[in-house]
Amino acid sequence: MSAPPGIVEEARQRTRAKFPLLNVARAFLTLPSGSYSVPGGTSAPHVIRGRSRRKDRKAGTELTYAGLIITEAA
Repeated sequence: MSAPPGIVEEARQRTRAKFPLLNVARAFLTLPSGSYSVPGGTSAPHVIRGRSRRKDRKAGTELTYAGLIITEAA
């Protein structure tokens, strides 16, 4: 499953329009394979399942997600 092209940029623009006092930036986050920490100190497993011929979807590879970084304007 993947997100439609441009959805993160559209979310960034809408957030900036609604909250002009915030800085909103787009970033690509890399998650290592296995489990990773989530807020609150818990961990969540990240497992690539299924059979895919794409090299970036093989078991043990890092996952890259687009995300937004939201901070207060100075």
